[in-house]
Amino acid sequence: MSEINYSQIHSLIQLRRYYQAKKEIADAMAQEPNDPQLFYLAAYIAWLEDNEGYGLELTERGLSLDPANVQLIYIRYKLLESAKFYEEAEELIISLIRRSPRDADYLSDYARLMLMTFHVKKSRLLCNEALRIDPDSNNAKVVDLLLNLVAGKLRNAESQVQSLLHNNPESERYLRLLLVLLVNKRQFKPALTLAQELIRKDPNDSSLIETAIDLRRLTHWSALPLWHVNRFGWPAAMGTWIGFIVLMQIDRHTEIPGMGHIVIAYLLWAIYSW
Repeated sequence: MSEINYSQIHSLIQLRRYYQAKKEIADAMAQEPNDPQLFYLAAYIAWLEDNEGYGLELTERGLSLDPANVQLIYIRYKLLESAKFYEEAEELIISLIRRSPRDADYLSDYARLMLMTFHVKKSRLLCNEALRIDPDSNNAKVVDLLLNLVAGKLRNAESQVQSLLHNNPESERYLRLLLVLLVNKRQFKPALTLAQELIRKDPNDSSLIETAIDLRRLTHWSALPLWHVNRFGWPAAMGTWIGFIVLMQIDRHTEIPGMGHIVIAYLLWAIYSW
């Protein structure tokens, strides 16, 4: 029986040669079917390949062999986060922080989870604590940049995103997820900045290009008359209409100066919005 070469498997994963790494793991599992480290490595690859369901199955099997295995717990947290099982993910990351309260990576992960669920204040506090403990933590720097983008602090954002994508390739998955969240929250300006930098990393991604085109249209000066509608959706459009109707009713009883101009402006806005 040959000894399992964990370092070789790690090297293959770092080189993104996942097929070969999975073959090495399968061969090793044939020798040692109850090795928790092999389940961790297989689950890690599943996370990298966005195969959360299979990864969670692997971590469950691995943790049945070694319930206290920190690596398995940590990668299970990442899989739960990626699968958007945020409540279960929060329970796991809190358990890890209780074990190691000064671990900057755990605090950064919790900060990112809070950001993805838009608990921005709590996320900022956790991120600041992670940076205080380890100012050079790449994980904390990623979350710090994400928080700045959400807050609209765009100074040097382009160079920061480029640096993170170069030095920490795993950050791309979080940047892409944040892009979706920013668009859903109608924060179009920071979303455009992020989309443009992701396109520089992957200029052939057609979905990113389409997203950037839509965001450019929404943030162009010509879209200013529709800013409140783009930002707040149909409630803003409804509010505008109700406001106009209220003014019309008031004008019927008490003449409003310049009401004719208001009517013309509203009609032009309505036509423009169509």
